[in-house]
Amino acid sequence: MIDIDYTISLGAIVNTVVIAAGGLMTLGALRFQLKSLDARLADLEGEAKKQTDILTTLARQDARLDALDTRFNDLIARLGRNPECHL
Repeated sequence: MIDIDYTISLGAIVNTVVIAAGGLMTLGALRFQLKSLDARLADLEGEAKKQTDILTTLARQDARLDALDTRFNDLIARLGRNPECHL
């Protein structure tokens, strides 16, 4: 017949406690890193919003400059056909 020893040794208890403590410390470190990454992501989202606003403003200014260029060229063309106009 097989004899099973159900006694718990001090080494087994220490081993279990060390493994559990390591797991809890790893979990805590991961949670801290997650909070840090979340804050960094929020900062990056804010920067992306600022860059989007800047690019939108630049596009609007480019469209305005194109419109002014067209108007200026039209004005020059009209003045060129009228020799009486002097600037």
